[in-house]
Amino acid sequence: MRKCTGDYIFPCDQDDKWMPGKLEVMTQAMNDNPQINLLTSNYIAVINGKETKLPLKHLDRDDGEIIQLKLTNSGLSNLRPGCTFCFRRELLDCFNVMDIPDYWHDALLWKYAIVSDSLYMINRQLIYYVRRGTSQLANLSPSYRNIDERIRNTHEAEDLYGKFLDASEGLKITPANQKFLRKLTNFSQRRRKMLTKRNLFWCIIFVMLNLKYYPTLRSALGEIYAMIFIR
Repeated sequence: MRKCTGDYIFPCDQDDKWMPGKLEVMTQAMNDNPQINLLTSNYIAVINGKETKLPLKHLDRDDGEIIQLKLTNSGLSNLRPGCTFCFRRELLDCFNVMDIPDYWHDALLWKYAIVSDSLYMINRQLIYYVRRGTSQLANLSPSYRNIDERIRNTHEAEDLYGKFLDASEGLKITPANQKFLRKLTNFSQRRRKMLTKRNLFWCIIFVMLNLKYYPTLRSALGEIYAMIFIR
């Protein structure tokens, strides 16, 4: 389900509930800031009918400040669900440049915007993000993958970085972001070697020296947690 207002598109799942003023607030922000191709917002998580606090940075902010989300801070990881998006129709043209079969479209839209420095967030809670049942609950709860899963993830990450680097010109990826994608590729390769050793001491040292390459502090600490408890 989605709603279109002029040049802007607002995706939304059927169960999610927009708060009053969401369309007006985000449309005005897009009108006032032509550098934004995708604007995301904060949300209130509702799990099985109950509002739930989640450990995500800025999620509780509702002061209206608009901030840029940069590749160098979070990598290609999506930090908000697609129902919080407002994006310009022209961003859909990126699918003609590079698409990945069976990959979530909202996840790709986020990545198209962040690699071109056109992803921003308005710190307003503008939607109730509703989830029911265990399968959907997993999307909102911390995910602690074991070491083998994490090693597989490094291969997937490198493949993704390579696809974006190959499409740099068409996706308007800035030179600085191309350089950072190469650093992420190198980080992923080194991370795989570290994980393969399955050594807690080297894991702690690696995480401490490479914190800037993890999308969130929670994901970095989760690496150590996995090495201790779910090897």
